[in-house]
Amino acid sequence: MTLWSDDDYENYNYILVPHHLKSEFIEAVTCGMFEEPLQEVWLLSSAATEPNDVELISRLLCKVFGYSSNDNKIDFVEIINNHVKEGYFNLIPEALRSIKKQSSIESKILDSLFELFYVNNFIKNSIVVDGPIGSTNDWLTDDLFFSQTIVKEIDLSSYQYCHITAEIIKNSKELKECIATYNELNPYKKLSFLASYFLYCCIFHMNKNDYSHAIILLHRAVETVFISWLVQDQELHLSVLTGGKSKDNFVYLLGYMERVLKKRSLTDGEKGAVKNLNTLRNQSKFAHGYKIISKEAFEDIFSMLKPLILSDILCKESFVKWDAITQTPTEIYDLLYNYLTKNNYIVRYDC
Repeated sequence: MTLWSDDDYENYNYILVPHHLKSEFIEAVTCGMFEEPLQEVWLLSSAATEPNDVELISRLLCKVFGYSSNDNKIDFVEIINNHVKEGYFNLIPEALRSIKKQSSIESKILDSLFELFYVNNFIKNSIVVDGPIGSTNDWLTDDLFFSQTIVKEIDLSSYQYCHITAEIIKNSKELKECIATYNELNPYKKLSFLASYFLYCCIFHMNKNDYSHAIILLHRAVETVFISWLVQDQELHLSVLTGGKSKDNFVYLLGYMERVLKKRSLTDGEKGAVKNLNTLRNQSKFAHGYKIISKEAFEDIFSMLKPLILSDILCKESFVKWDAITQTPTEIYDLLYNYLTKNNYIVRYDC
């Protein structure tokens, strides 16, 4: 991409026009001083005058629109992309904080990206730490405790004026809708909701390669969706779960599966995966054993049991909500392009 000067009228495919030369450029176009019709022209604002800002914008436009065959990657974006690809969202804020800022626009972008990923991680951690497992609330009768923590700590009004941090507002709206939905559900539907929550937490730890914790949560997700089905099918009394006396006894995962099979069917593969899950969970150092669960052992049963959990329609709908609440942008180049255009740092010139 070429940075235009006021005495250069060769035909370039892609041109960046500095703000102080805008009038001269438009006059040159009007007078027909270019050899051939121009293709792509971008005008820079008065806020984009530092050389590093111009270089950043040039690289970004080349990357988004394919203006050049050269490698136009932006280093800090690639750092984010690498962490996203590996599932290490929690490492992004610290990585962004350590980057030396080269210009005013880059500084604003890095500050906004830091805030976005920092708050997103705070939401994720609050859900995992202050969710049903970590809270003192009664899961089936009380509000979800983590929602109070998030609402108390996040000032949404401070994020609405920046295109990058505005993503946080979207997540928070999804959270409020999710909590409102949960509070209106009847008990067996709340159990489906909680099964999706356990699956979400399982994946959270799986993405950190912590399979010993993930196996406990996967076990709980399968167990909870089984209990939901049994309550729905009137094969299990809810009072058993809330501490009341009942003729039913706690039978745990394999016993729940045996009772589920009275009215529902599972494939041989699913039944085998549930049995393997129960064995691995019991061997985990966080349950009854001393074993660290390997990635291979975990993934073998996870690939079979995630679809089983999400075969429950209510559970699948809730799981989609968890995804929406903690959604983090992955197309960072597009996010930055939209940030620059919405703040009028760059304006496309109509050739």
